[in-house]
Amino acid sequence: MKYFRGKRKKQSYFEGWYFKQTNSEEMLAFIPSIHIDESGNRKAFIQIISTDGSYQAEFSYEDTYISDNTLYIRIGGNEFSKQGLKVNMNLQAINLEKSSTEQLRCSGKLYYTHLTPLQSDIMGPFRFVPFMECKHGVISVRHKVTGSIFLNGKEFGYYDNMGYIEKDWGTSFPEKYFWLQCNDFAPGKASIMVSIAEIPFLGTKFTGCICSVYLNGKEHRLATYKKVKILKLTKTEIILRQGDYLLEISLKPSKEHILLAPDKGNMTRKVKETIKGTADFKFQLGDRIIFEETSHQVNYEWVNYESE
Repeated sequence: MKYFRGKRKKQSYFEGWYFKQTNSEEMLAFIPSIHIDESGNRKAFIQIISTDGSYQAEFSYEDTYISDNTLYIRIGGNEFSKQGLKVNMNLQAINLEKSSTEQLRCSGKLYYTHLTPLQSDIMGPFRFVPFMECKHGVISVRHKVTGSIFLNGKEFGYYDNMGYIEKDWGTSFPEKYFWLQCNDFAPGKASIMVSIAEIPFLGTKFTGCICSVYLNGKEHRLATYKKVKILKLTKTEIILRQGDYLLEISLKPSKEHILLAPDKGNMTRKVKETIKGTADFKFQLGDRIIFEETSHQVNYEWVNYESE
């Protein structure tokens, strides 16, 4: 068995990936992950979140393989890679909405093409900083998805629809954070990802921001290491300014689903993710508006920040 940065970790470590796909009606995401708690106990999980709810399935850590050289994760016979994913689950799992155990049936294949990686690491110089609580990576801001998944008898079908892949690793998710991702817009090729978090660092804390606005083949990067300013951060409005860049996001309330997040390697912390949310986006360069659209396929998490 091999696994990325976790291979020499003894305790308090996690590594997880987020494979999301949307069509005009449905959103479906898989979150395969590995976890090592403070006592060194090792577990593997696959979380599933869709428009219908969310589930967590536990697998043997010994039945897990993660490649050192490329994106390839196999957990209990379920496979995830840049080429797509293949799942075949028929087991007892936790219904996270109901906090109950029930039979989970999930099977099918999805094929990915035309992946779009960022030209440089989204963490910038922070990728070299050791002992950070959580690090973030973006693998593909948008790609084509074809195939179908059957989840408890319901088909989620995709034909040249949109996909997104990212990853996180470290010891714990931030105590406070906001995360948003959307790549399903009517015109052109666009993808927007925003992550804002309270980050513990050398005995103090600071608010960090990473943001990628990908428009028609060009990425516009806003980030703490590029001196971005967070002008507004509420549950309904986010405004970022960096030099001549101005990004404004207006969020509409929508249904949330429960997921589990890592805390010192343990999957014990409940967070809520909004899926198929609606948001208005406006991105300006100086006085010129270069992107202004509304999407009904927005995913976001708002954790422990005040609502206003």
